[in-house]
Amino acid sequence: MGALQLDGEGILLDEVESLKKLKVLGITMSSETALRRFCQSQRLAAAGHWLQIEGCRGLASLNIPFTCCLGKNMQNMIMILLHAMHDLEEVMIGGDLHVLNALSCLEYLRLLALPKAKIIWKNRCLVNLCVLEIKDCSVIDRLLKLEDHETNSTETIATFPRLTKIVLRKLPELESLSDRDRVRAFPSLKTMEARNCPKLKKLTLVAENLTEIKYDKEWRDELDWSDERTLSFQKLLK
Repeated sequence: MGALQLDGEGILLDEVESLKKLKVLGITMSSETALRRFCQSQRLAAAGHWLQIEGCRGLASLNIPFTCCLGKNMQNMIMILLHAMHDLEEVMIGGDLHVLNALSCLEYLRLLALPKAKIIWKNRCLVNLCVLEIKDCSVIDRLLKLEDHETNSTETIATFPRLTKIVLRKLPELESLSDRDRVRAFPSLKTMEARNCPKLKKLTLVAENLTEIKYDKEWRDELDWSDERTLSFQKLLK
């Protein structure tokens, strides 16, 4: 098992790749060059279990699964964390049709301190995701934006079938958990946390197994209780 923090041009990856007994790797990287080098190595991608990407100055868009050869090789990845990426404007989930079966073991996706980024959900992937955590993202107005051509405007969409926990904190522009009239269904969701999300007035989602909502008292008082879906979750807001 190895843990590595990497910035610059990623030269140390050559040394890591040469380790004969490398089986489990946790890695933090802060440059696009290092990320691409990591993604292009079949051995490193296969050993990767925890991946943290931070900084990466100049990187404006990122696909998950990744387009730069990572997807098909990364079958053991458990957690991906994007942190403090101040130039990142778009996180696209399922943007590469060639790697939709990638990241089949991914259970945790954490998006923290991404002040410019929006999340676009393009295709059904990350089917084993268990925890989605989004914190300190200043411009996100919808939980996951949908590509307009993907679905009918009034369709209920089953998203992340095994997701059990959603954490939403410090999202000042978040207004909806769905996208326009398209309602999201989370069939396995049990716990949701919403704190410092002042514009979120309605709970527009389907979550039949939800048992707990953690929240700020002030937020509960501001919810739109005339909305039927929101009212259906009232008993969980105690």
